[in-house]
Amino acid sequence: MSTIRLSHLSRVRHRIHQVCRDENVMEVMLSATLLITSFSSSMCALCHVGDIIVAARCTHGSISGQVDEHGHRLCRLCRERITRSRPGRTYQACGCIVHAACRLSEYKKRRNESTSSSSSSPSLDPSPRFIKIRAVLHNSRPIPVPPITNQDHLDLGDLMKKREGDIARKNRFLKYGYVRADATDASRELAWKMMSIDRGAPLSMGVDDISGNVRQYDLTTTSRVNKFRESIEEWNRIVKQLAESVDIDTKSLYVVDPKLLVAQPKEGLQPIHFDCARTSLSHNTFSAILYCSNGCLSTALPKFPANDLLSYSHIPSEMQSVAHLLERDQYESLPVQVGDMVLFRQSTPHFGVQNDCARDNRVVLFSILSPSPLENQDASQVFSWLYVGEAFSWKSIEFAQSLVENKQYQPISRIRDDVDKESSLACEKLLSLFDLLSKYNAK
Repeated sequence: MSTIRLSHLSRVRHRIHQVCRDENVMEVMLSATLLITSFSSSMCALCHVGDIIVAARCTHGSISGQVDEHGHRLCRLCRERITRSRPGRTYQACGCIVHAACRLSEYKKRRNESTSSSSSSPSLDPSPRFIKIRAVLHNSRPIPVPPITNQDHLDLGDLMKKREGDIARKNRFLKYGYVRADATDASRELAWKMMSIDRGAPLSMGVDDISGNVRQYDLTTTSRVNKFRESIEEWNRIVKQLAESVDIDTKSLYVVDPKLLVAQPKEGLQPIHFDCARTSLSHNTFSAILYCSNGCLSTALPKFPANDLLSYSHIPSEMQSVAHLLERDQYESLPVQVGDMVLFRQSTPHFGVQNDCARDNRVVLFSILSPSPLENQDASQVFSWLYVGEAFSWKSIEFAQSLVENKQYQPISRIRDDVDKESSLACEKLLSLFDLLSKYNAK
């Protein structure tokens, strides 16, 4: 039996409805203690359940003898017949029928008892009411009522909404491989600190230009680690908390490669890519992003559920069957606020969108949550043209067309840097074979 302190009896209705709906309660029994200082005028004189609590059922409703041997209704208090001259009342909550006079008498009796009880206990606050709630399932096993510690500021409806939100978040992560999270006070404060880095003195060391003309500041360089140690530690804690909220065990995981990504106005559009090699290991490695700017759009993430063939398969026929999932219209980007976050498996394809802000840079903080503590784990990205080449063959027209479609990201130069010069020359010959080289080189 749990005791809940309430400021108003009317708050009981919402609480009981929540329990009934969410926990499949078949029977809810409420009993008021003598600490109640006043009764509602519509409260049942027998079971003390008010009409406002329509989800409750009085246990007295199952007592035999509700009618006499002639079928006449009887008063629950005096057991005398109810007639027109001595009318009774049926309560919607429990079905109790009592004479009006009996009800009034019981009401006065209880009120006098509660008043005397309150006056005998000077330390007792006479205004609060105490309602005992016991919930019983159809299998007669009691349901634990969530503990409520601050009744003046905490509402059970908020608790239920939070629980429903947590469940929806976990289900979405299981289905799609990513989760978006609203800002918290801690993430919002950290985001403003990261913005100050971009607006502060130029940081010349450890800056790379990555796809989409995005500047990447490596925060693991010696000078920055010392300067931003507290911020990095706070970010590590936030990342693990977000991961744990979707049931990821972070005890053996490391937050590595913290980097600040800055996209100037009209820049930032990236090709669709995976953050690491397409293997089963990517399922248990995660990317985390903290949005530090106002008025920007999030990373574009899949509209479709996680697809094992797309993420892990290396069988050409299987890869070809899902290659259409690497088209931009299969992804969505949503508005975000300062401090919002996203966490996704590295088996999830995605891309950064263009910064449409007129003057401000788009700043995000990026890290990897990985089973390995090694750095530079983001150096082996798999771009869409590499997927197409493996799926349709490196000598196919599909691969050649993919190179042309992504020419703004200079895929042939990337292949030369990441693989070798011979492979890049083979790509140029392939474009010439299909008469696409001029289109690739066109501005």
